[in-house]
Amino acid sequence: MKYLLFLLLFVLIFFIINFLHFLFFEVSVVLYALIFDIFISSLLFTLITFKNHKTYYKSSVTYIFFILFTINLLITYSILVPTAIDRSLSIYMLEKIDESNGPLDIQKFETQISETYFYEMDVFEIRINEQKETGSIKIENNEITLTKKGEILLSFFNFVKCHFLPKKRITKKND
Repeated sequence: MKYLLFLLLFVLIFFIINFLHFLFFEVSVVLYALIFDIFISSLLFTLITFKNHKTYYKSSVTYIFFILFTINLLITYSILVPTAIDRSLSIYMLEKIDESNGPLDIQKFETQISETYFYEMDVFEIRINEQKETGSIKIENNEITLTKKGEILLSFFNFVKCHFLPKKRITKKND
């Protein structure tokens, strides 16, 4: 039971820090901001609990594993929830269907999405900024190029796409 309470404390600290971070500060890359919040939460949790950790944990190793487990849990949440929602065309589409207040013609809907998604969500600007922040691209004299890091990442992504993603996808064109 005490481990569950400590887990809840750690997660609560994270969500408070994350809420304040996203409310009061500009964020360029959502995932990086979340990882930063996890780091700050870990430090704060450790400061709060470390002095008495032997009272609550059987050993320092248990304490370290607890911290690592919770960090892993929060990183998983960060990737699967806010980062995925931030980048999701699917969620954007659901929002547009909801806003329509009734049935939509599928062809008109496809046209609407293809014409508005990039503009309304600032997709191009956000993705360019993310790639600059990660060091994958550089922009000089209004020209964009891949960096060495970008080439390495692209090679890895292409390998994954080629070997670990489905070769055949179910689409409405297959119906």
